Amino acid sequence: MLNKVLAAETTIFIPTMNRSVFLERCLRYYALAGFAGDIVVMDSSTGEEQAKSQAVCAAVGPHLRRLVYQHNPPEVHVTQLFVFAGELAQTKYITFCADDDFHSTIGLELCQQYLEKNEGVGGARGQRVDATIGVAGTHGSIVNAHVVPYPPLTGATAYERMINYANIALSVHYSLFRTSVWRKAHALLAPPHLSYFSDEFFLCSFLLGLGKIETLSTLGAVRQLDTSGGLWRRTTMFQLICKPIWPEVAAQWRTNAAAIMREMDGLSEAEATKKAEEILWGHTAKLLAFQFQNRETGLQPPVQKPYDEALMNQLRGLKDFQVIEQVLGGTAVLPVAAG
Repeated sequence: MLNKVLAAETTIFIPTMNRSVFLERCLRYYALAGFAGDIVVMDSSTGEEQAKSQAVCAAVGPHLRRLVYQHNPPEVHVTQLFVFAGELAQTKYITFCADDDFHSTIGLELCQQYLEKNEGVGGARGQRVDATIGVAGTHGSIVNAHVVPYPPLTGATAYERMINYANIALSVHYSLFRTSVWRKAHALLAPPHLSYFSDEFFLCSFLLGLGKIETLSTLGAVRQLDTSGGLWRRTTMFQLICKPIWPEVAAQWRTNAAAIMREMDGLSEAEATKKAEEILWGHTAKLLAFQFQNRETGLQPPVQKPYDEALMNQLRGLKDFQVIEQVLGGTAVLPVAAG
C-alpha cells in the first residue's frame, strides 16, 4: 500500500529556461497525478518568458502541496542550479526532472519505500521509458515508446559503480536520492563548470560513488524524445577538452573522485588518484573514438525503435501513464479552484 505521508518527503527539482509551455504541461501533470511532495522550479527565463513561467507557477501552484519558484540569471550554470535546489529542499528525498519529462508518482513512492527499508542505498529509480509523440512541440499522441536498459549500479565499491557508469554513461539524474547524498555530491562541484562534465558525468559519478542506486521494476521517468538533438549533436568531446578550462576541470575530478574512493573504499591517496584518472581517461577516450569514427554521418544519429505493441498496452494500463497521455494530448484540464 502506498504511503501518502512518506510521499510528502520528496522534492522534484525542475530547471527551465524560456519554455513556459513545457513547464505548464509538466506541472499540470504532477497536479493531476496527485503528487504529494514538493516541487522546486529553477527558472532561467528572460523577458516575456520569465513572466509567463511565473504566471504558470502561480496558476498551478495552488493545486500542488508546495511549489517553490526561484528565478536565476541565465548565465548561472545549470550545475549551480542543482546546488540551489538541494539547499531549498525541505524533504528527506530529492530527484530531478526536465521540464519536458515526467516522473511516475507511484514509482517515486515505491522508490521511497525501498530506500526507507535499505539505509545503505543512496538512490533508487524505476524503469525509464523514452516516448515519442507524433508531432514536434508540446502536444500530440504517443506513437512509440521503449524501455531504456540501465547497467547494474549496485557494485560493492565506489570504484566499481563509478567505472560501470563511465562505460555506458546513461545519466542517473532521474533516480530518487537521499537529500543528504545529493547535497554531499553537489558540494564537490566548484567553478569552472564545463558542459556535460560538471552537470552530468562528474555529478552522476559522485552520486554513485557515495552510494548504490537500485533499479526497481516499476515505471520510473517518462522522457519525451524531441528533435533538439542533444548535447552530442551540438558539440564534441574533442571540442570540450580543447577548452582552456579543461585542465582545471580535470584536476577537480581527480581530487574529488579520489577523495570519494578513499572514503568509501579505503584506498590510499596514490591508488585512488590512479583509479580516478583511469575512469576519466577511459571514458573520454571511448567517446573521442566513437565520435571521430562517426564524424561524417553525425555524432548521434536518431535511432528508430520498432513499435512495441505489448509495451504500449502495458503502459496504458498504468494510472500515471494514462495521465501523461492525457496531458500530452492536451485533454487533461485542472479543476477550477474553489472560491
